[in-house]
Amino acid sequence: MLQQILTGFRMNWMLQPIDDYGWGRSEKGLFDPSSDPLAAWDVNLLHTYMKPEHIPENVEALERMITQLQQRNVQVVLVTSPVSPAIIRHLDPIRLERARSLIADFQTRFGVTNLDYSSDPRFVITEDFSDLDHLNPRGATKYSRILNEEVVRPRRVCGPGVASR
Repeated sequence: MLQQILTGFRMNWMLQPIDDYGWGRSEKGLFDPSSDPLAAWDVNLLHTYMKPEHIPENVEALERMITQLQQRNVQVVLVTSPVSPAIIRHLDPIRLERARSLIADFQTRFGVTNLDYSSDPRFVITEDFSDLDHLNPRGATKYSRILNEEVVRPRRVCGPGVASR
C-alpha cells in the first residue's frame, strides 16, 4: 500500500503501471493464468479472508443497498466477473453453493438480475487473462464491451452517444 501511495496510485503491488482507467498496461501478467497449483494456493488464500461469521452483516448491508437503489428506481444487476478455469476448479463447493443460494434469494426477494461471467466461454485463458483472476487489456476491453451490450444498453441507462462507443 505504501508503494501505491508513493506513486499516486499509479502502480500496483506487482510494480506494473496502471492506466487512467485502472487497468495494468502489461500484456503479460506475473502469474500463469492456467497454473493449477497456483490456483489452489490463491483460492486457499482467498478463503482465509472469508469469515463466515460476517455473512449475516454482509447480507444485511447488501439488502440495504439493493433497497436504497430500488427506491431510487435503479435496476440492480449482480455481476460475477470472469476468472480462470483453474480458479473455478479449486473453489470450495460448499462456499460456492452458499453464494449461489444467497444470490438466488436476492433474485427472488428483490427481483434483481444476476449475470455470471465467471466461466464464460468467450474468455480464452491464453488470450484474455494476465493471471488467475485478472483480465489483461484485451480481456478487459472484451469484458467492457460485453457489459455494455448485456447490462448497460438493455437497461437504457446511458444516452445513445455514450452507450454505443
